[in-house]
Amino acid sequence: MKKIGLLVVLTLIVNTFFAQKDELDFKGVEVGVPYPVVDADTKYYIDYKDAIIGVKIDGKNITLQTYDTGKLTLDKIKAYEDFPKAFEIEDIMKIEDKIYLFYSSYNRKSTEEQLFYREINTETCSFISEGVKLLSVKGKVTGTYYQKSAYAFGVKDKFALSTSFDENKLLIKYRKHPKSRNDAVNKDVIGLHVYSGALQKRMG
Repeated sequence: MKKIGLLVVLTLIVNTFFAQKDELDFKGVEVGVPYPVVDADTKYYIDYKDAIIGVKIDGKNITLQTYDTGKLTLDKIKAYEDFPKAFEIEDIMKIEDKIYLFYSSYNRKSTEEQLFYREINTETCSFISEGVKLLSVKGKVTGTYYQKSAYAFGVKDKFALSTSFDENKLLIKYRKHPKSRNDAVNKDVIGLHVYSGALQKRMG
């Protein structure tokens, strides 16, 4: 009996919903102008003032896009292929009202893991300069192995980046690769570095 009563109540709710469907007001919905889609393996979107910054990463190709949230249109687009031969995107972050792309690259000659950044000019939809080295670590750091292609593997997520609540400070954390596979003799070496919003080193 309870099941029948519940079925009647659900039927009334569904009927009421569809009865009100014709009364809904769709006049406030706006549709933007269609634009070409740039597909990529990895995509980032960051809201910035009255715009959205899109960063599309497909192998060595990185495409920057700016979208006008008022007009609902694609504003600008630029493609780049000037990154190092072997690099990994670590993160894209907003710090002190600026947007930075962080990437890592291992220097085999000096045996150092390096972290770089490139600031994005949101007005021109472009990188302000080439990569600026922010941090270097002697030896390798741990990360996540993944398959880059059918014949190649890579390591990403080497550096953990986070900002303070006011987005005025940057914390970088990493773990050095253990010297031995034997966990009984290993000692974790953790690196912590703090930078100001201008990416000037404060601690670490």
